[in-house]
Amino acid sequence: MSLKVKLNTRHPKAVWVKMMKSNPEYFHEALTLAISGEHPEGWRAAWLLGHTMHRNDQRLQPLMMDLIQALKGKQSGQQRELLKILAGMELEEVHEGPLFDACLAIWEDLGKQSSVRVTAFRQLVRIAWEYPDLKQELRHFTTDAYTASLSPGIKRSIEKLVKKLVVS
Repeated sequence: MSLKVKLNTRHPKAVWVKMMKSNPEYFHEALTLAISGEHPEGWRAAWLLGHTMHRNDQRLQPLMMDLIQALKGKQSGQQRELLKILAGMELEEVHEGPLFDACLAIWEDLGKQSSVRVTAFRQLVRIAWEYPDLKQELRHFTTDAYTASLSPGIKRSIEKLVKKLVVS
């Protein structure tokens, strides 16, 4: 049975993780689905990859640009899961610009779910650590125009991230 078919069934997280470990061939199918436009299988596959990948997973490293490009045009949940995968990977310089641009587009889209926006903002901060000029620029993107729709808890986490960024 293909992973795509299995993704349309409900199982506890532990069952999914065990299935992926005992069927390593599912990894590439999950990756293909995660970057696809298929819904809801793409979101579910990205979630599954995020929960079964290793830190800086070498199976994903050659496909980093594909993961970044896959962020465009996806629904919020799938974008959030792809961003979580990317958060677990070391970025090379070639990835930073495209990822920054994709995350900024997500952050600026006030219609997106707060959870995907804050996940994208964390990636913006991660990249800004490496580029001092970006640190001050990110402050502009934390004005009320961008944060008004966020919950008080998410606003506080954004403020803390920016404060650490500016102090450093």
